[in-house]
Amino acid sequence: SRAFVDGLASGTLRQEYRRRGYWAADLAFQAAALNQGCDGVAVSVSAKEGAVYAFDHVEWSGTAGIPPADLNKAFGIKTGDASGLMAVDAGVRAVHAAYDKIGYIMQEATYTPVLDDAAHRMTLQMKVTEGQQFRMGTLTFPDLPPADADRLIKKWKIAPGEIYDGSYLASYTVGEVNPVKGRGSVPRDLRAEISVDRAKSLVHVRFVVPR
Repeated sequence: SRAFVDGLASGTLRQEYRRRGYWAADLAFQAAALNQGCDGVAVSVSAKEGAVYAFDHVEWSGTAGIPPADLNKAFGIKTGDASGLMAVDAGVRAVHAAYDKIGYIMQEATYTPVLDDAAHRMTLQMKVTEGQQFRMGTLTFPDLPPADADRLIKKWKIAPGEIYDGSYLASYTVGEVNPVKGRGSVPRDLRAEISVDRAKSLVHVRFVVPR
């Protein structure tokens, strides 16, 4: 349908150009005609590629938990570097990881590219929504005998009330929980679940067997 082609041009195809740094690329439906060789329609899409844009800098807004200088380091793209979409998205993920480590586990960021056509440079206006800073609540193993649960709880390194490091759960699971799965009373399918108490800004972690 025409709607599908419009979506393809403005979405998927434009993103492919942005992966290569063509941030000004403009694609649009041009024409459609019956394809005499089969029961279908041949569609033409016009493309104005424009120039490849290098990265200039990020203009941050909404940041309080991390200084802009530290966010620039986490973002990782330097002035003059290639500015393909994959590099930008990787930078956004790195920024989220930095917030995740200091308890802002619900942080989000959206960006708008601003293009300098004369210099072929791109500035990103990055709007950050930090959300709440969470602290550690409880760690429980309700499906394990108390003795086994206590042994694993003692190896957890974030004390109740401390700032919750959102990256720690993965390393704890790999380093402490996975090695004992299938041994004794520890089921192989033990999995982590996270719940948040927004009113108290707490994160509760529990390892359970899926029902």
